[in-house]
Formats: sequence, C-alpha cells, structure tokens
Amino acid sequence: KVYTGTNDVTTATFTVTDSEFHPMLSHIQTLVLYIGDGNYLAQVDGNTFTADALDIKTPLRIKSLGEIGTDILIGTYKRPEDPSSFFVRAGRVARQLNYVRLLGGMTLSAIPDIARPVMRYGLKAYAKELKALAFHPKQFKMAAKEAKAAGVGWDMVMNTRAQSIADVTDIYASGTKIEKGLRAMSDTFGLPSLMAPWNAAMKQFSGVMSAHAILQASIGRAGKISNKSIMKLSQSGISDDTAKRIAGQFKEFGERGDVWLSHSNRWTDREAAEIFNAAVLKDADVMIVTPGAADRPLWMSSEHGKLVGQFKSFAFASSNRVMLAGLQQRDAAVSAHDRCVQALPGGLGRRGARGRADMVGGAVG
Repeated sequence: KVYTGTNDVTTATFTVTDSEFHPMLSHIQTLVLYIGDGNYLAQVDGNTFTADALDIKTPLRIKSLGEIGTDILIGTYKRPEDPSSFFVRAGRVARQLNYVRLLGGMTLSAIPDIARPVMRYGLKAYAKELKALAFHPKQFKMAAKEAKAAGVGWDMVMNTRAQSIADVTDIYASGTKIEKGLRAMSDTFGLPSLMAPWNAAMKQFSGVMSAHAILQASIGRAGKISNKSIMKLSQSGISDDTAKRIAGQFKEFGERGDVWLSHSNRWTDREAAEIFNAAVLKDADVMIVTPGAADRPLWMSSEHGKLVGQFKSFAFASSNRVMLAGLQQRDAAVSAHDRCVQALPGGLGRRGARGRADMVGGAVG
C-alpha cells in the first residue's frame, strides 16, 4: 500500500527485482525508486524501503507514479499508433537489412563470452564445470537439459540474444511478401552466422554453473557462508527463507555429483522451483550479456530511436553488467576474467573486443 495524497491510501503493484538493479538512487533532496536501470516508477520521501519486493511502507509517500515502467516491461512503450505505416515498415526493413548485412562476423566478436562465467563465480568454480564437462559429459548433458527446462539457451529456436543485440525483436505487423522474407531471413540468420549455436552452448554452460552455485549457496545458507555468496543469492532474488526452501527441496529430490542435478520438475514446493529456475535464467542472461528492456534508454523505444540506436543495446547492457559490475565487485574473479580474455590464443580475446567495439560503435555508420 502506498500514499498518493495526504490521507488517501491505494495499492500499487511493483515488479519484483533485486539489489543488482540499484532500485533507490539518492539525489540532493529526493530519493527516486527505480525498476531496472534508469526507468523510474515513483519518487518517494523517506530513507528506508524493502528492496526485494519493492514494498513501499508508511510513512513514505508517492510524489509521482509513472506509467512508462509497466509499458516498457510489457513492450508497449512508444508503440507506433499505426504499425502498417510506411515509415514504421521502412525503419523495420532497414534494421533487418543492417542486421543481415553487418553482423555476419558477430560470433567472432562474442569469443570473450568464454570468460564471462569466471567473473560471476570465480575461476575455481569455472574449472570444476569444465572438468565435469570433459570427464562426465552425460551428467553435464542432463544438467544442461535442466537449464533448458528453466528457459536457458533456446537461441537455436528463438535466436533471442542476437535479435536483442540487433534490435529486431519488436514486430507489430507482417507486411508484404518481401517484408515477410526479410523477417524470415533475420529470424534464421543466427544459424549461418553460427551465433545461435554459440549463444545456446554458452548460455547452457552458464546455466549449469549458475544452478550448481545457487544450490551450494542455498544449502550453505543454513550454516557458514561467505558474504559474497549471500550477496549473489540476493542478486538472484533469493531471500533467506527461499534459500532454505530450495535447500530442503534439493535434499529431498536433488542429486549430488561432479554436476549437481536439482530435478526441480519433481519439487513439491512449486514456488521455490519457479524462483530457482528464474534465478538460473537471470544469471545466464547476466553472464552471457543479453540486452533487456531496462538496458535501453527511453528514446530507443521509439521507431526512430531504434533505427538511430541500432546495435547500441549491447553497449548499454555491457556497461551495466560487465564494466560497472566489475568496478563494484572488485575481487579476484574480475581480475581472473580479464586475464582469461587476454590469454585467449591468437589474440582472439583482443580481436573479439575490437569486434564488439565495431559492432556497438560503428556498424550503423
């Protein structure tokens, strides 16, 4: 419940987020409540709030409640009034042509993805997963199937990451046969460019690693656990109570080994299973950077903004999830990640970094 006036009380629904999004940002005289990275829903007076559920309690009072947050989340913000108009269709065709014409070598630019899980969970955990992949492939394959069941790594079918990077995801009208052909071409372009199988493999590996880490941290939450593990659980949206529930379900239905299998499809606590699967999916999208609605500036939501800012989504998402996260993390995992990228054979890490810079900086020009 929130205050909208002196004595008026109403109910507002907020999307669940986590501390990684920095939901409250301090200003000179106000505190602004944020969903995502920069898309505010409300300004409040006060000093405290519940970060996990974004539940504003008294005596905090709403100054303004924006509609843009919900519109962005459901994809209707700055939606064109007439999706079949010439300018909307022309902009869509231009973006699709740019995608097919300019991003044929984007898989080479994605090579530094290999080191991204190191930054999230450290070199030791990364080495354990590689060992399991090499010496226990059947068990690892079962864990990868569990990750897919959680929604991780469906790029061979949906090509989600590549289309998010190229800003060709929002299609409001089918158009002519030529437009349908271009749409089909952009939908399947991830296969000949090898970006779809690369993204699927990297996300599934990251999902397996994330599930293992979350299960270990949830079980350790009842005993001795590092502050870093507690922080990562919080970033994944898992509270103390939820961690205990996940640990209990895993002890009853899970399977330990070189790769831990959650068997979350058998859990009787379905809410805990959903939270666990959502955390695994979120972690995979953070490790293998996939631009989301909260990563783009508001001006990129319009049709003109999508065209002018095409290929820039990855730059904004990387700034939040890699650069700023690394500056805040400040531990050995960040240093190990940088060293792994630099150690890639034949200068592939540096070449991939240059390719990403070209992709996000000069592709349109």
